[in-house]
Amino acid sequence: MGIKKIVRLFLVFLLVFSTLGVTPKKTEAATNILDSGGFETNFWEDGSWNVTTSNWDGLDIQHFNYTDDQWITADTGNYALKYWVKDTVTGNQSFSVSQTVTSLPAGSYQLSVRSMGGADNEAGSITVFAGDSTTAATSTTGYNSWETVTLNFDIAEDTTNFQVGAIVEGAPDAWGI
Repeated sequence: MGIKKIVRLFLVFLLVFSTLGVTPKKTEAATNILDSGGFETNFWEDGSWNVTTSNWDGLDIQHFNYTDDQWITADTGNYALKYWVKDTVTGNQSFSVSQTVTSLPAGSYQLSVRSMGGADNEAGSITVFAGDSTTAATSTTGYNSWETVTLNFDIAEDTTNFQVGAIVEGAPDAWGI
C-alpha cells in the first residue's frame, strides 16, 4: 500500500480565526504546507490568507493576540483570526478565509478546523472547504468551547493551485475565533 497523506487544517475562531494549518502526513512525520496556518503572522500584512466578503462595513475581522483576553483558553499558538458581525447590520453576513496550495500530490487528506465563539443568537457558523468538497455548517457553542470541524477528501491526481479555507456566517452580534 502507498504512503497515505493527511492534511490537517486548523481554523480556530475565537472572536476570530485562531489556527489554520494544512499538514501532509507520511507515516509519523507531518509538515505544515500552509503559510501561517495558525495565523501566527499578521495575514493583513503578509497576505498569507485571502479574506473576502461582500460587506466590509458589516464585519470586524482582526489578527488577534490571545494575550489581549485574560480569560481565554488559547487553543494553540499565540494568535488567531477573530471576527464579529456588527450589531448595526441587518441580516446575516459572511466572509471567507482561504489559501491556495500551489502543489498538492494525489492522496487522501483530512482538513480540520478548530473554532469557538458565541452561542445561540450570537453563534457563528463555519463551513470548511477544500476544492469542491465542503463540510456541513457547524455553529459555535460558547466562549472557550473549542470544537473541531473535519473534512476528509481525496485528490485523484497531482493538483496545482488547490484552494482550502472556511466560510463564516452569522447574524448581527455573532462572533468567534
